[in-house]
Amino acid sequence: MPVRDAKYRALKYAAKIDPDVIRARFEAQKDAMVEQEAERFASLAAMEDTVKSIVEAVGVSTIEIPQYLNVGRKAYKISNKFSGKTAQNELMALGALWKMRGLDEKLVDQIITAIAG
Repeated sequence: MPVRDAKYRALKYAAKIDPDVIRARFEAQKDAMVEQEAERFASLAAMEDTVKSIVEAVGVSTIEIPQYLNVGRKAYKISNKFSGKTAQNELMALGALWKMRGLDEKLVDQIITAIAG
């Protein structure tokens, strides 16, 4: 079987990147995409509220709250991407990283547990 000519490949590629084709694909998927993102945004907002309630309950300085939010966001990402032993190992590494960066060990552990279970 012969390989396809470069000219044929270029024409096929050009057809795929046609703005009208791309627009039609996005229009066909828009409702589902918006619905899925709305669910994800609600979940992320709830996670951030959980982290803020944990750190504000112990009086963490306002300037340090974004760092704890980063711990929560990364724990959220890990818990949605991995499971089992891999997730545990990634979460342990995450905790160690932020503890070495100077965050309170108990709060980091509490956030990871609250977010990733």
